[in-house]
Amino acid sequence: MIYGARVRQARELRGLTQTATGKGAGLSQGRIAQIELTPIVEISDENLERLAQTLKVPVAFLQRPPLEDLAEGSMQFRARKSLPAPVLRQARREAEIAREVARHMLTKLEGPSVRIPDLRGMHDMGEAAQLTRSALGLPPHGPIPRVLHALERAGAIVIALETWVDGKLDAFSTWDGPELDLPLVPIGQGSSWDRIRFTASHELAHLVLHRAPCSDLEKIEQEADQFAGEFLFPREDAESEFTKTVTLSRLAPLKLKWGMSIASLIFRAADVGAIDQRQKTSLHVQLGARGWRKQEPGADAREPEQPRALRKMMELLYGDPIDVRRLAEDFPLYASELTRMIKRYADAPSWRQRQRPVQPEGQAPGVLVPFRTRAN
Repeated sequence: MIYGARVRQARELRGLTQTATGKGAGLSQGRIAQIELTPIVEISDENLERLAQTLKVPVAFLQRPPLEDLAEGSMQFRARKSLPAPVLRQARREAEIAREVARHMLTKLEGPSVRIPDLRGMHDMGEAAQLTRSALGLPPHGPIPRVLHALERAGAIVIALETWVDGKLDAFSTWDGPELDLPLVPIGQGSSWDRIRFTASHELAHLVLHRAPCSDLEKIEQEADQFAGEFLFPREDAESEFTKTVTLSRLAPLKLKWGMSIASLIFRAADVGAIDQRQKTSLHVQLGARGWRKQEPGADAREPEQPRALRKMMELLYGDPIDVRRLAEDFPLYASELTRMIKRYADAPSWRQRQRPVQPEGQAPGVLVPFRTRAN
């Protein structure tokens, strides 16, 4: 006996068509389609083994009752027509796997309470960003040392995606669970350190402002970008930084201080009125002429931020180093796949050593994301 939803989940996770799956398993495309549409399916042991091998999952994975499909959330906002639908589905299924692992562990662990505010209907992005900083326990001014860490301390589950498409899907976000009370931020790990920070802030905007689907994609994305700029570089700070003529040479050190790309800083300078449209256009032209659109200076100044919470939960429940075989008993994936998953998250020592703070010297970094075992 297997679950049709699990077959579809595994197939889309591997980026396979029904035809390719059927061919590998010795079944017709029609039979695969029928299996996927049937809640519980009886199948011979021989066909089950071939199907599991084709999908590269243990038999037990297909026999495990599925959770509900992951809500698309901001994926529907950020997906572009040029993004292949199979890749979009693959990213969603990968996030579902990590989500299921996290939700299983949260039945045994207590994590931080969710402190991401509900600001639906707010149109002042500066005010929204300030209220969000306050809710997350961040000061109203100054750089944010680690954006992913701030999200995790506010109760979000940040998922490190293996599926990543440059320029088309860096991340998405959604509210999960029966009560839609668990914020998830699946984010690609193949991007630059400054882009990951801005992308995470952009997705935080969707969690805060856009909890319901909206057909006005341009408006939604514009609001999220404006929020991200205000969140990372508050207006009062920006106005004090942009008191002199804005040039690329003056923006370069601000990139390292505020953890934003030079391109984003140009937009920020325009947002606060430090430059006009003509100057903004000129700076972007200069950015392209120097070849900085493809790689800005300071690209290697910091290691990209990695989420930590999911791995910390694993360490608390399965030991440090994590006993992958024990983990596989609770969630049936092959050890190699679970190991790849684990490596996308920061372990405690490397997380402390590699992150180069963007806060002023002497300002203490935040503490690790708190988790503790639930009382029986």
